[in-house]
Amino acid sequence: MKNQDNIKNHTYTAEYFPLKDQAISMDERELPEKTQTMKKNVGVCFSGGGSRALSAAMGQMRGLNHLGLLDQTLFISAVSGGAWASTLYTYLPAAKTDEDFLGTVVEDPHQLWWIPLDYKAEPTNLNYLTPNNLGNVPTRLGFLDDLAQLLNLKEKYGYPMNELWVRFIGKVIFEPFGLSAVYDNPEDPATYGKPTKFYSLYEWYVKNGIIKRNKKLTVKDFYLVERERPFLVVNTSMFKDNNKGSELLPVESTAVGAGIRQSFPNDGPQGQDIGGGLVEPFAFGSTNQKKLEPGEVQVDVNQRFSLSDIAGLSSAAFAEFIESKYPKFDGLLPKYNYWPITNLGAAKNTSAPYNFADGGNLENTGIMAQLARNVPTIICFINCETKMKQVTGPDKKPVVVVDDMIPPLFGYAPIGDGNHYKKYADGGIDPKYNPFNQNRVFRCDDFDTLLTKLWDANQSGGPVMYLQKELEVIPNPKFNVPGKNKVQVLWVYNSKIEKWWKKLTWELRTALDLDVLQFENFPHYDTILQLKLSEVQVNLLAQMSCWNIIQNEYKIPAVDKTSAELFKSLYA
Repeated sequence: MKNQDNIKNHTYTAEYFPLKDQAISMDERELPEKTQTMKKNVGVCFSGGGSRALSAAMGQMRGLNHLGLLDQTLFISAVSGGAWASTLYTYLPAAKTDEDFLGTVVEDPHQLWWIPLDYKAEPTNLNYLTPNNLGNVPTRLGFLDDLAQLLNLKEKYGYPMNELWVRFIGKVIFEPFGLSAVYDNPEDPATYGKPTKFYSLYEWYVKNGIIKRNKKLTVKDFYLVERERPFLVVNTSMFKDNNKGSELLPVESTAVGAGIRQSFPNDGPQGQDIGGGLVEPFAFGSTNQKKLEPGEVQVDVNQRFSLSDIAGLSSAAFAEFIESKYPKFDGLLPKYNYWPITNLGAAKNTSAPYNFADGGNLENTGIMAQLARNVPTIICFINCETKMKQVTGPDKKPVVVVDDMIPPLFGYAPIGDGNHYKKYADGGIDPKYNPFNQNRVFRCDDFDTLLTKLWDANQSGGPVMYLQKELEVIPNPKFNVPGKNKVQVLWVYNSKIEKWWKKLTWELRTALDLDVLQFENFPHYDTILQLKLSEVQVNLLAQMSCWNIIQNEYKIPAVDKTSAELFKSLYA
């Protein structure tokens, strides 16, 4: 693609959306008259976890889609590897089918088979993925290959180090699906290698809003949601004072707004305000903002904030790991200009560069975005690498160990010493060394119930899931969670399902057991060290995750309105 538009210092007009403390909001707008439509709506969370989380999410989406439940989901909230899967699903070009992208449902595990080096094009062959299948992503990753690709991209395009990771995500994860075009004219260094497109919602949304305010933009300047999809929220985090060891603040990106929901007055590096709401994502990372009325802001845009940016930010833990191991990649963590909605236009609140981090460094389930929107029913997929176990605590009583992303939601510190949990209220936990100390949104007393139910499910050999009803939500200002309401959460924990495993043929089980290098820790593939997965590793996890959904349909909360119907009512 030839460079047709020098985007440096373009001035645009964008909408911004202030969010009051403890605001109830849908799609970033205050719609109190519409809140009754939310009573039976479902939000789905896909946790972080790299290629493992992506593979599990693919199977879970496949199962929900097969049952017709994915179309009835209003919100998807995702982190890191879950964000890779969810962003690709949301913006999948209409020319690609969902069956091709998510894979074919195989209801009977006995039909699955695997012969090494056999790529016969059958959905039951664990060694095969269709060309447009989401599961191809992990097969293209790999630690040493990724390092080489990073160096090649830097050499070719001259990316600054703090931009290199998100462009790598665009190249390796989004480009094969037609979602990461870049300007290719090396004679124009201002745009060479930069994204050619922003992203937004539907075509009619762009035409009737953004383009009316910005005549120089066209529909072709945006990646769009090309079919009815749940409303996507991608979660990441930002260092509030630009010190990489400082407190992290929650940042979210959606099709209509990006930023920090809650206000943090005077918390910036030079006393700037932070947060207070969202701005249309094409204006995120901009400079020289000028407040207009009503609810509009004029900004200068130096490059296009695109899908690779939101997914790359959410998965920046890998960049942090590479940076920590190889001095050559010092500064790999992403950095963007940021300005607050709070006191917009104040002299101290001009745009300034901030360091960003992985969403999972702060909250890895994605549940906060659902609670901030008062979604009453949530399906939370914990696609973790931690195998559930039971240990003996210091009081000689059994303690169930689960992944570190769950305990902080109930006000508990992760295990730490390996045999018991601590309440944050008990003291002895220095917030400087534990970024999760402000993540509590549920009552401490409800944690024991969840642990007991998940452990019982694990011991039964069936799916490790539990529908926790009437769960009281505690207000959490940091995440803009209003609280003082009750939700029901279906917790689905990544675990080997013995009932599914026993339905595989004995030949397949034997082959998997003998291949220790690939399957010794199935399904808990390591987040960092197993970024590259084979077709068989991907398919095995996706098939189990899909079967888990289909066989337990009766446990999955349903809704009575489709997302399409709700979107039409919201924008009417």
